[in-house]
Amino acid sequence: NKHLANCLNPEDASNRRNILRVLPFGILWFYIGMLTVSNIFIPIITIMEDGWVYPPAAGVFMIFSYCTFRLYEEANRANKIIILIAIGAVLGGYFHKNWKQNRVWKDAVTFFEHTLSYSPKSASFRSNLGMAYQIKNRNLEAINQYLLAIKLNDINWETHHNLGILYQGLKRYGDAELEFNRALAMNPGFSLSYVPLAGLYCEAKRFDLAEMTLKQLIQNFPNRWEGYYHLGYLYNTQGKRGQALKVWRLGQSQNPYNNTLNEVLKNAE
Repeated sequence: NKHLANCLNPEDASNRRNILRVLPFGILWFYIGMLTVSNIFIPIITIMEDGWVYPPAAGVFMIFSYCTFRLYEEANRANKIIILIAIGAVLGGYFHKNWKQNRVWKDAVTFFEHTLSYSPKSASFRSNLGMAYQIKNRNLEAINQYLLAIKLNDINWETHHNLGILYQGLKRYGDAELEFNRALAMNPGFSLSYVPLAGLYCEAKRFDLAEMTLKQLIQNFPNRWEGYYHLGYLYNTQGKRGQALKVWRLGQSQNPYNNTLNEVLKNAE
């Protein structure tokens, strides 16, 4: 096209200066943007997401917009109308795609359901969809996704913890205990599973195991208040008031500004 040739004509000093500014800048914008999500310099633990391409794509659009503008300037009246119709068609396609994509991003459930249609064997996405179902109280669907995630790749202790929470809510205490213990076996430094596991043991009148679990929590996380509070509460319900006060005071020394420990001590003393 002669208009495109004029846009890039090396004999046109003004056009040449402009294209030498726009073209390298657009190319550099694109490649620098892609490098940040290429997993070369910055480790990324998930698969490529389409949203990562949007900022780098701005470099391509800069070049495209500049050339389109130059074509429009050089075109006659009839060709200008054709260019405007083409631009309108392209923008209409983008608006339609954007509308469809916004439906995908409506909430976590629709997003992960859509993503799994492309990556059905992703354990992390299965687990994330399970959490999205769990938040919406779609518990049986959540359990199914967690079990599929574990079957695909059993490396995420949080999946076992979340599954344990669901089983506990459904009064499937044996299954819940198993999942909490699996989570802690995979990562003893995962603090969230200790308290619900101790609660299960208390529910089953297995107070020795509840005490041991809470002591492990305190040992592994001496700066957290939950272990001290619940262990003290366990002792207090067993009539061991002295031990309860001792544990609460120890917790208060580690967490002097914790309202829960301060309040329980105020009421107990």
